[in-house]
Amino acid sequence: MFRLVLLLVLSSALLLGGCKKDEPEPDSFATIVGTEWNMSYVVVDYYDPAGTFIRQWKVKGPWARVESLRFSASTIENYRTFSFYFAPSLPYTRKGNQLSITFPADQQTLLGVRIISRLTADSLTLELRSPESGSGPYAIIQDHYYRQ
Repeated sequence: MFRLVLLLVLSSALLLGGCKKDEPEPDSFATIVGTEWNMSYVVVDYYDPAGTFIRQWKVKGPWARVESLRFSASTIENYRTFSFYFAPSLPYTRKGNQLSITFPADQQTLLGVRIISRLTADSLTLELRSPESGSGPYAIIQDHYYRQ
């Protein structure tokens, strides 16, 4: 009888100890808020309509359309090399690793969805597909940034 009681106590301890409330995973992309990033280089991969890789174009240098980015909780400021100013803040929303950026009415042709494909303490890569949809040829553009 003693063994049975001991077995029940140990079994219930194992069962209750094994039922732990799951902790929500931390949002690793939330660390982007409050950071500033500098452009390092851009990689453009071109694909045919079937998704076959055609060629790659990699560029480093001052031609880049954005030199640095500053992220707040709801806006992005971009310093543009060709005009030497921080552009008006662009509102964005983030769901997981997807950034949806709202451009001004005169810039609606710009693609507003970026994917955070890499985020470390000193490296950020934003990726977009151009065009965002359709069955024709497309390009995957990766903007690579670093933090000083």
